[in-house]
Amino acid sequence: MKAETNQASAAARSATPGSTAPGATASQPDAAAAPRYSRAPRAVLLLNLGSPKSCSVPHVRDFLREFLGDPCVLDINPIARWLLLHCIILRSRQARSAEAYKRVWTKNGSPLIAITECLRRALEAALPPGVRVYAGMRYGEPSTRDAIEDMVRDGVTDAVVLPQYPHFAMS
Repeated sequence: MKAETNQASAAARSATPGSTAPGATASQPDAAAAPRYSRAPRAVLLLNLGSPKSCSVPHVRDFLREFLGDPCVLDINPIARWLLLHCIILRSRQARSAEAYKRVWTKNGSPLIAITECLRRALEAALPPGVRVYAGMRYGEPSTRDAIEDMVRDGVTDAVVLPQYPHFAMS
C-alpha cells in the first residue's frame, strides 16, 4: 500500500506545473519543464552617437547645437557654454563642418547611421525569431526616444541595450 502511495505522489508531482521530474530533486528542476526564454516580447536596442540628417548647413547646425549643447560634452558654466556655442562655434564652424560631412557622406547617407542600420538588420536576422532590434542615436535621428517609443508601442518588456560609443565623456 505504501508503494502505491509513493507512485501516486510521484505521478501527481510530474503532472503539476513547476514540479520536478521523477528522480530530480527540488533543487534540481526538470530542464524541459522550465522555459528557456521568457515569453514576453524581447528586443535589443543599439545606441550610437548620431549624425546630422544631411550634410546641409542647416542640418549640421542643428546637430552641432544639440551635440555641443550637452553639458557632458562641453563641461563648462552653462552661460559660457551657450555663449561659446551660439556666438562662436555655430557661426564659424557650421559651414566647415558641413563640408567635412560632405566628404564622408555616402549614397546611403551618414556613414554612422548607415552602418548602424546595417548592423541592426544583421543582428535581427541572427537572433531568434521574435527578438526585434532597434537603433537610437544620442544626438540626431533616429533618436533614442523614438526607438524606445517604438519598443513600447511594440509591447517590448525585456531589452538589452548595446551602446556603441562611450557612455560618458568630458571634453
